[in-house]
Amino acid sequence: MGTSAGKPTSERNVSSLALRLEQSSSWALFDCGEATQHQIMKSPVSLGKIDEIFITHLHGDHFFGILGILSTRKMEEIKSRLRIFAPKGIEEFLKTASKISQLDLTGVEITEIEEGKRYFSNSFEVETVKLSHSIESYAFVVREPPKSAKLDEEKLKSEGVFPSPIYGELKKGKSVVLQDGRVINGKNYLLKPQRGRVVIIAGDNEDPFLLCPFMKEADLLIHEATYTQEIFDSLKKKQRHTTAKNLALAAKKCGLKNLIATHISARYTFKERRSSKHVSEVENEIKRYFEGVSFVAKDFDAYRLERDGKLYKVE
Repeated sequence: MGTSAGKPTSERNVSSLALRLEQSSSWALFDCGEATQHQIMKSPVSLGKIDEIFITHLHGDHFFGILGILSTRKMEEIKSRLRIFAPKGIEEFLKTASKISQLDLTGVEITEIEEGKRYFSNSFEVETVKLSHSIESYAFVVREPPKSAKLDEEKLKSEGVFPSPIYGELKKGKSVVLQDGRVINGKNYLLKPQRGRVVIIAGDNEDPFLLCPFMKEADLLIHEATYTQEIFDSLKKKQRHTTAKNLALAAKKCGLKNLIATHISARYTFKERRSSKHVSEVENEIKRYFEGVSFVAKDFDAYRLERDGKLYKVE
C-alpha cells in the first residue's frame, strides 16, 4: 500500500502492506501510514474485509492512517470486529482521538504488544521481535498453521480400497476392518502434513542481523532498506535505519531465500531526474550482496508466496 520512508512522494505513499492467506477472505494490514485508506480504494483490498491491523511502531508514517480507516468504517456502517495490535501508547492515542473527535471505537479491540509474545489472529500466529530503532519497534513473525495431513488415496486404491465412508475413519488415524476381513491402520496411509509458511514483516530497524534466528525458518522477509550505503555514509546525522547493503548481507548470512525491500527513502525515484537518485540503486546494491530472490517493492505491487517457498510478483 505504501513503500516510502518518512514522507509520501508523488510516486509512493508511506508504510503499509496487506496480507491474506489464499484460504481466507479476510485481510490483515501491517502498518497504516497516512492516507492508507486512499491506497485501499485503489487496490483489490476491501475495507470491510480487514479484520486486523498490526502496527510495528508509533512513528507517524507507520500509523497515522488508522484514524481515517476507523472513521470511514463507522460512516460505512461496517460492524465486524477489528483487532488492533500495536506498541504501548496506541490505546491512549485512540481513546484521546475518540474523546476529542467523537471517533467511534465500537467493535475495536486494542492489544498493546510486548517483546517475545505470541498473538493469534483469525488465520495465523504472530510472534513479536524487538528491533533497534529510535522508538520501540517490532518485527512480526507470521506463522501459518500447518496444513492437516491428507490420505494417500493413490496407495489405498492400489490396494483395492476405494473412496467410501471408511476414508473418514482412516483420515482420523483409526484402524478399520474391510469387507474382505483385512484390517488396515489409517496412520499408515496419511501423507506428511505440509508445514505452514513463515513470513517476517519488520518495522524500522538499524540492525537486520537481530532477525537471524527467525530468518532461518522464514520463507520471506519484508524489511526496510531506507538508503544505499553511499547515501547513508554521507549523512551528517545518522538515522537508525538499514542500508540495502546491510540488509543483503544479513539475508545472505542468515540463509534467507526470499527478500522484499520496502520503506525506501523519498530521495529515490522511479523517474530519471538530475536532482534525485533512482530506486534501481537500492535494487542493484541488494543484488550485489544477496543471491536469493529479491524485490524492491513499489506501491500496489502484489506478491505470492507458494507453499514450496517460491516467491513471485503477480503481474
